[in-house]
Amino acid sequence: MEVAERFKTNHHEGTVYPSTLGDALKRLAFHFDEPFGDSSGIPTWQVSNFATKHVKMVLTGDGGDEVLSGYNSYTGIKISSMISTLPMFLQKMIPSMLKLVAQPIGGNMRYRLNKAQNIFETAGLPFGERFLTKRCYTPLPVIKN
Repeated sequence: MEVAERFKTNHHEGTVYPSTLGDALKRLAFHFDEPFGDSSGIPTWQVSNFATKHVKMVLTGDGGDEVLSGYNSYTGIKISSMISTLPMFLQKMIPSMLKLVAQPIGGNMRYRLNKAQNIFETAGLPFGERFLTKRCYTPLPVIKN
């Protein structure tokens, strides 16, 4: 309440009860349009649900990373889509060149070249396989066409 008084803002308090968790999980599963393994969705939903009783709109910043390609996996998927428009001989040649250049190099530059190689190698895969390849902690075998 001290912050609300100091900045002359409206302040509302709410309580989250364990009995509301089941409903929150059902609603989250319904509204998310892709698998979501981050538990932050639960408190975000609880706060959003509470806020609807007092305001019409809340600005949070959530979702901006996905829309603006803030996560590397989303950026890789967009880049893969662009790579798939290149002539096939370039799509096949560039990963080999990246691998060759990366071998004698160490550190961060080698890491970046290896990532670029992976993006090129998976660019021709169907979207679902490409997405899974980017999300896996264990490398999936790349199936060459």
